[in-house]
Amino acid sequence: MPILLDLPFYNQIISVAAAVFCSKFCSHPLDVSKISRQAFAQAESYSAATSSNYTMRSLTKQAFTELDPKYLFRGFSAAFIMTYLVRYVNFLTYDLYMKFSYPGMDGSGDDIPLSSKFVASLLAGFAAFWVYNPCDVLRVRMITDRKGDYNSLKQGIAKTLETDGILELYKGSTLNFGVMMLATATDLTLYQHAKEYLTK
Repeated sequence: MPILLDLPFYNQIISVAAAVFCSKFCSHPLDVSKISRQAFAQAESYSAATSSNYTMRSLTKQAFTELDPKYLFRGFSAAFIMTYLVRYVNFLTYDLYMKFSYPGMDGSGDDIPLSSKFVASLLAGFAAFWVYNPCDVLRVRMITDRKGDYNSLKQGIAKTLETDGILELYKGSTLNFGVMMLATATDLTLYQHAKEYLTK
């Protein structure tokens, strides 16, 4: 059962973008609070971080009292692009693997073994990693930036390439690679298997 390939291309773009925007709009402020507190705790101390202005309550208060959403939506562009690319690459890789591995399937996916779905999900995670890690690095830097070096995604990319080089975009890649592979392999496999079972 395809995730994307049964839709026209423009519907694929719109459906994934709409879902990702709604998801990140709701969850990004929490991500900002979490990353800010982690970074503050690493630079100072845990007690300082828990009593700082980086709690969710303080960030929300600042956003309303100062009428400036940047406190809650720092790095939103990088987070949106990261999540969008990851979702689209995940779904497209999965569908393409199934299309070429089982060219005669009728779209139901009933005859596809669970092991093939797992392999397809692993490949999807592997493909998504290459777009995930650079966006994740930029997202964290935009959220924790206090000097104005990462005010926008374009500025963040330029600053990173200028000071650290392109390989810096894959900092932390070992952990992110493991996270992406495991998360996609389990989520996508179980999602597809459950969907096909429930639609019999």
